[in-house]
Amino acid sequence: MNAFIDCGSYEGGTIRRFIQSEFYKPDFKIFAFDANPRITKSNYPDIVEFFPNAVWVENCVMDFYINTRNVKRQSGSSVYKEKITGSLDKNNPLKVNAIDFHEWLSKTFTSDDYVIVKMNIEGAEYKVLERCISLGSIHLIKKLFIEFHAKKILLKNDTHDKLVQSLREIKTLELFMDSEDPLEKKFFGMHRSSTEKLLK
Repeated sequence: MNAFIDCGSYEGGTIRRFIQSEFYKPDFKIFAFDANPRITKSNYPDIVEFFPNAVWVENCVMDFYINTRNVKRQSGSSVYKEKITGSLDKNNPLKVNAIDFHEWLSKTFTSDDYVIVKMNIEGAEYKVLERCISLGSIHLIKKLFIEFHAKKILLKNDTHDKLVQSLREIKTLELFMDSEDPLEKKFFGMHRSSTEKLLK
């Protein structure tokens, strides 16, 4: 199976760019995860399987913080109350369903599959990836495009550095980090203006 997994998919911009790129083939299965209740299946192309869940380290119900002051711009929502960006409403968290990403990966894919993951989950990436590394499911991922948020959740530098080093030591994994849009700039190899032309 060829699969593209968008963790923190928001309104589906990265998915649309992927579908329009030379890397997409009709046999790709596309999965999207986003817990913001403003985001629904209707935000995505019909071929996308959408999960209205937070990507996390267990299957549970948990607090989720969003920007309630600007309902038209709710990007940056997070499971971390400590997050200092995004104008999050810290006093009125929503209750959302979270999914154990390691468990889902392990049940859905095998080592024979070609799995691409884009991850922009506003701080949760540290615990999620640490779990995937410790339990081995990280080896199911062939390419990982990730936006790290250490400073935004006030995480210690050594915790960030340790995770990055662990990811870099995985020989079967291609790691792409911290672009404004990781897929657009590093995987597609094009500037935003070129991408916009493709999508018109």
